[in-house]
Amino acid sequence: MKYTLENRRIWLKGEILNIKNAKINVLAPTSQFGLNVFEGIPCYWNEAEEQLYAFRLDDHCKRLLQSARLIQLECRYSKNDLKSAFIDVIKANEYDENLSVRQTLFVDGNGSWGSEGPVEMFIAPIPRVRTNAEYNKKGLHCCVSSWKRINDETLSPRIKCGANYINSRMGQREALRNGYDTCIFLNERGKIAEGPGSSLFL
Repeated sequence: MKYTLENRRIWLKGEILNIKNAKINVLAPTSQFGLNVFEGIPCYWNEAEEQLYAFRLDDHCKRLLQSARLIQLECRYSKNDLKSAFIDVIKANEYDENLSVRQTLFVDGNGSWGSEGPVEMFIAPIPRVRTNAEYNKKGLHCCVSSWKRINDETLSPRIKCGANYINSRMGQREALRNGYDTCIFLNERGKIAEGPGSSLFL
């Protein structure tokens, strides 16, 4: 990694900036109402090849644009724009470890929760292996949350929207209060759905 975690580069509105210089209007709909959609894209470092591989980047970009359509944002970015900006900011940081990359389309300006734009984007690489003890845990202690997972008749989980993650927050905070690492959500039919920020595989 070329830069320290506190000085890493992020992509914001077409520029690659020191994270300390990346600013968003506090009154923008994304700040006030969570009006944004995002993807968390994992990247894996191959030591033998000295190469970083993004996991299903094309599919993540498709889902990000789908989320923007479902929540009715006027997105000016194409799939190629998303991929190009993603690659540029990874290269700028010169990472040589596993990452999770947060790619977010957000509503800027001075509108309200009903606004469709202006839509901007930031991309923030988050190194994991050397900086995040939680990421390196071998197994997690889980509980079943008393909170139900949101569904298509309330806040559709098909949209990866920042505001939807309040549901995840409620379940996670409950788990932590009760001495667990995280929780498992059930859906409205009482069936296993997912974790607060991850899928479950059995």
